Amino acid sequence: MDCRRIEKQLMPYLENELSIAEKQNVEVHLEQCSGCMQKLQYLRSTLSLVDAEKETRVKPFLYTRIQARQSATMVLRPNRALQTAWITAVLVIGIIIGVAVGRATIPTDSSEQTYTMAYLFDDTKIERLEYQLLNDNEQ
Repeated sequence: MDCRRIEKQLMPYLENELSIAEKQNVEVHLEQCSGCMQKLQYLRSTLSLVDAEKETRVKPFLYTRIQARQSATMVLRPNRALQTAWITAVLVIGIIIGVAVGRATIPTDSSEQTYTMAYLFDDTKIERLEYQLLNDNEQ
């Protein structure tokens, strides 16, 4: 067996995914080839580092810290309700003042106002020309 084929089988060998015959062939080759044995040792050390990082480490007093933060936020909740009430009151007062100022700036007598139409929006002259062009095409 050549080393390239064995190198491809090293990971399945470590994960016990090879058949019994393939596993025996890899073990026989590893006994004879020191280079492949070194690669196997390297893979084992790398996988052991990965496995060590996968372990979850529980921090001491984590539960007590979470409970302390939760109780601290519960103490602040009445202040948050008071803050929400103040914001709501300020918004309502602002809306009332805005409506009052708006009504004060609009004149109440609408007969004195004159409305003029902008020339750009006066389409009557353009429509006559279009109408004439359409009639000329029909004749």
